[in-house]
Amino acid sequence: STGKFNPATDKVLVPGSFNNWNTNSLDPGSVVLTNNPVGPNSNVFSGVLSLQGPIGACGYTYKYWTDSTNMGNSGYETRSDRSLAVNSSNEVLPTAFWDDASPCQVIEQPQSITFTIGMTNATGTDATVYNGTQAIYLNGDFAGWWGWANPAPTVASNIYTMTNIVGTSNYFVTVAFPAGQNLRLEYKYSMNGSDNEAGGSVNHIRYIRTTPGQTNYALPLDLWINNNPTVPRVESELGGLTATPATPGNVQISYRGLKCATLQSATNVAGPWQYKADAAGVGSNTFPAALQQEYYRLSR
Repeated sequence: STGKFNPATDKVLVPGSFNNWNTNSLDPGSVVLTNNPVGPNSNVFSGVLSLQGPIGACGYTYKYWTDSTNMGNSGYETRSDRSLAVNSSNEVLPTAFWDDASPCQVIEQPQSITFTIGMTNATGTDATVYNGTQAIYLNGDFAGWWGWANPAPTVASNIYTMTNIVGTSNYFVTVAFPAGQNLRLEYKYSMNGSDNEAGGSVNHIRYIRTTPGQTNYALPLDLWINNNPTVPRVESELGGLTATPATPGNVQISYRGLKCATLQSATNVAGPWQYKADAAGVGSNTFPAALQQEYYRLSR
């Protein structure tokens, strides 16, 4: 549904340590997966791998690979290597999602996501001091982690240059994401193109919290990590659950949800829990106040 992979024409292979990471579909040593075009799910690809060795053998590593030129990462999944242990003579592995991204973990339609960074008193790890003259950039997993450099590379200048909000030290950029983008965003900011917001692998992590039909979302304001080390920079998937009085006889439940999340309630913390509302994004619902103690939770 994302347009990156065409099950009618694109091939799926399983390169791994058992075949010298072979991605040549014409080679007898390659493992080519096939689908059933008229089956209940034509997007499920499967195949058989023959291994010689004792039952209990392990230590094999592999990834899924496609010849689709739209997938990036040279056709490989971007996750770490998968592992394989042989526990029987006819081992059947469970169906896996590409990059472990189930439909509940990706957006299904193009979205425009706005990032905003506060630069007040910002100092880079390379001693660069923000004074309003620096170019501010965004980098991240969705940007292929373009190579840090001063001056910044062309891709950063063309797509990920941030704009100052006049009268403030805040900067923003709106990025267009295609369908299939993971809800989880890991990213970092830069002054002049260098990796100078924080130490290596110290990044921001937030989530796209749009509701069905919503095509744009503004992430909460980020603060420059090097000057705000105690400010949380990693969002939890679900959170912000609060209960406040609403109109007489009602209670307002607010939350920070995510795709496939639901709001539930129970009169006992041990359950049973009852569905109250979908909690796909940031939102709130008003319910009649119960006559007895009532608990609420977000579940995904």
